[in-house]
Amino acid sequence: MNDHEESRETETMLVLYHNDMSLCAQKVRVCLAEKGLPWENRHLVLRKGEHQQEWYRKLNRRAVVPTLVDGDNVIPESNVILEYVEEICPHPSLAPKDAYGRAKMRLWTKQLDEDIHDSSAAILSFGIAFRHQYIEAGELGKKMLEHVPNVFKRERRRDVIERGTSSQHFIVAVERMVLLLLAVFPRPHMSDLSPSLLGFCLDASVAVRQYPRS
Repeated sequence: MNDHEESRETETMLVLYHNDMSLCAQKVRVCLAEKGLPWENRHLVLRKGEHQQEWYRKLNRRAVVPTLVDGDNVIPESNVILEYVEEICPHPSLAPKDAYGRAKMRLWTKQLDEDIHDSSAAILSFGIAFRHQYIEAGELGKKMLEHVPNVFKRERRRDVIERGTSSQHFIVAVERMVLLLLAVFPRPHMSDLSPSLLGFCLDASVAVRQYPRS
């Protein structure tokens, strides 16, 4: 155990606001587990709009999960959280040791932040499944939609809720995810994967490429 790890034992336990179905929250939980760091569980029920309550929006202005609290420090955004945890607890290291390796890692996280998660993965989830929950929720679903802070995300989601898989946003999201799959998997092996396994491997492979074992 190094000096930094010893100092963490005397500090306030990390608090994680998350949801069990959130992909972004999942990778933070994996990181904390790999580091062996204890954390306080603050689970938010997204279907009830708990992430949109005023007290939580003071922690996370985008009203999304996860959010990590370390004493007086509040860190939103999953990829930022991963780098923060890597810095406060560098052993065992989950990032490449060399500068070029870390640069490649950040290119993957940049890609996920810019046009994979909100514009692609989340759109596919809503078009296939979550739109039905919003519709069935009636007025609560409408209220949750109007409380999405980011106007671009809100209007994309509105269109997908209304049009489902016919939404142009959904079609573009599928095309973008295919490009990502081709970047992650060599073409000869694509046909060997079932659709369900392909989806699982995509998420797992992207996570591994972000923070490969040293």
